[in-house]
Amino acid sequence: MDIYRPVSSQLGNLSFLFSLDVSRNNLHGELPQDLSYLRRLKVMNLGRNNFSGEIPRWFGFFSELQMLILDSNSFTSIPPASISNLSKLETLSVRYNHLQGNIPQDIGNLQSLKELILFRNQLTGPIPFTIFNISTLETLNLTYNELSESLPVDICCLLPRIKSIAIVSNHLSGHIPPGLSNCTQLYELSLSHNNFNGSIPPEIVNLERLERLNLEGNNLQGTIPAKIGNLQNLQQLQLENNHITGSIPNTISNLSSLWLLNLNTNNLSGVIPREIGNLHKLERLHLTFNKLSGSIVEELFNISTLRRLSLACNNLSGGLPSASSYWPTNLQFLHLGSNKIGGVIPSSISNSSNLKSLDLSQNKLSGPNPNSLGDLRHLEVLSLTAIGLAYNPLNGVLPESIGNLSTFTEKLNLRHSQIRGQIPLGIGNLSNLITLKLNSNDLTGSVPRTFCHLQNLQGLSLENNRLSGPFPECLCKLPELVVVSLSNNQFSGPRHIYLNSNWLTNIPTSLWSLIGLLDLDLSNNSLVGSLPPDFGNLNAIKLVDLSRNHLSGIIPSTIGNLHRLLYLSLAYNELQGSIPGSMGKMISLELVNLSNNILSGTIPKSLESLQYLKDFNVSFNRLEGEIPSNGSFLNFTSQSFMGNEELCGDLVFRPCMTRSFHHLRKSKLLLIILVPLGTSLIVLASIGI
Repeated sequence: MDIYRPVSSQLGNLSFLFSLDVSRNNLHGELPQDLSYLRRLKVMNLGRNNFSGEIPRWFGFFSELQMLILDSNSFTSIPPASISNLSKLETLSVRYNHLQGNIPQDIGNLQSLKELILFRNQLTGPIPFTIFNISTLETLNLTYNELSESLPVDICCLLPRIKSIAIVSNHLSGHIPPGLSNCTQLYELSLSHNNFNGSIPPEIVNLERLERLNLEGNNLQGTIPAKIGNLQNLQQLQLENNHITGSIPNTISNLSSLWLLNLNTNNLSGVIPREIGNLHKLERLHLTFNKLSGSIVEELFNISTLRRLSLACNNLSGGLPSASSYWPTNLQFLHLGSNKIGGVIPSSISNSSNLKSLDLSQNKLSGPNPNSLGDLRHLEVLSLTAIGLAYNPLNGVLPESIGNLSTFTEKLNLRHSQIRGQIPLGIGNLSNLITLKLNSNDLTGSVPRTFCHLQNLQGLSLENNRLSGPFPECLCKLPELVVVSLSNNQFSGPRHIYLNSNWLTNIPTSLWSLIGLLDLDLSNNSLVGSLPPDFGNLNAIKLVDLSRNHLSGIIPSTIGNLHRLLYLSLAYNELQGSIPGSMGKMISLELVNLSNNILSGTIPKSLESLQYLKDFNVSFNRLEGEIPSNGSFLNFTSQSFMGNEELCGDLVFRPCMTRSFHHLRKSKLLLIILVPLGTSLIVLASIGI
């Protein structure tokens, strides 16, 4: 229902109304004061509208109100005393508004309040201690504000019923209060992304009903409490992005209900406890960016519920388990990059048939790649699918079955892996591939033409191999291709490059050595820099379009070497200097467009000799002098030269001043100066000065 109007004041006449719900409309403006006559209201839901201004003070007249929901509006403040008289209020929810300033102290007068939700506002200052005196409070959610200072030490002394405390993404500081252990009914404690320091209070393990503990993104130090295993109802434990040290306690295996364990980005050391393999409900295990060592724990691969396993960026060693029983079918994300894992990639990896993301890069894996990699037909991540085996001495060939990977695969990274042989044709089947990195291997043969099927490809890295033969010209027509690295191979070079309308910023220096290149279209990009003298090396080139970029500097005189060039467009750049006279040697030119630059000087008369020139445009520059009037210039119109105020000639209806005219003008000017000067001298002499 969309009303698209303010709330009617006539609603105030419904004096017997006890429930008012006008949520999910497009009501706007300020609330009419006539609503204050609804003294019997118990429920008011104004959520998901466009009400603005401060929350009305006359809300205090609703003495019977039990539920007030103002979510998703544009209220700006809670004025003191506006709601403090609502002695029967149980739910106050003002999430997704624009509340500013401090939370009023008198909010602590709401002694029947069970839920206080001020999520996603712009509240500042400390949290009033009076809130922690509301003995009926069960849910406190102040997440995504700008609240500061610390929590009271005795935070739970007067909160015997509190079940959920969520104060995420604020600016709270100080220590996490040990007194939280007195909140015996607590099932959620989320204090992540604040500035808490000190250690995790050991008393926290007394919260036996706790299901979610999220302290990530703080400055916590010390160790994980040894008795963390007491929290047997815990389902989520998130301590990511702190400075926690020590080892992972073995007692963590007692958390039989745990499905999420995230200890990423800390300073944890020691080995991964084998006992984690007993967590039979675990779905996500994240231990990346720590200092864990020892062998990969095979028991981790025996957790049938495991979907995400991230152990990257540690000092783990040993090999991957080879037995098929150690590769759970539910596993979707396996990230083990940047460790010291050795041995071979076991063929049994294909038993994890639902793998979507596989990263084994920067390890010490060796041996041939198993053909069974191609059986991972579900290897997909719709955001950033990645297969990473980079920086491993695999010393083998890529199996043709790699083309059997999911068509949703977006990233394939096999650089620095000592792969030899030819590139499999089947890679062309990976139609959603965005990035392909095969650089720094020992690949031979040619680039498969099947790559031309990769219509979504944005980055192709093949440098530092021994690839040879012609580069498939169809690759230059891939609509999304932005980065191509081909250096240090044995290519004979492409003949046509069409990469117009992309986001390219630089022209690789190797491009100017492609002496067999016929067409070069890099128009409508963001190219910067200047045109080098090597531009003149493209002896076979017939078409050059570098228009609509940000090229600067001068047009090199070596451009005159391009005797076979038919089409030249450098329009809409920032080129300076003069038009090279050497362009008169470009005998095949049919079209020249240098418009909308900052070129200066004269138009070289040598261009009159270009007998095939049909279209010439130098408009909107800073050129001067006489426009050539012979040869092809007899056929051009004023449109070719407009926007150059100092050009002259019949084509711009501005006559050029001849040499004799200049001489006559200078003589008259000299006479005008000398005559008054002579008169002055005579007058001075006559008065005897």
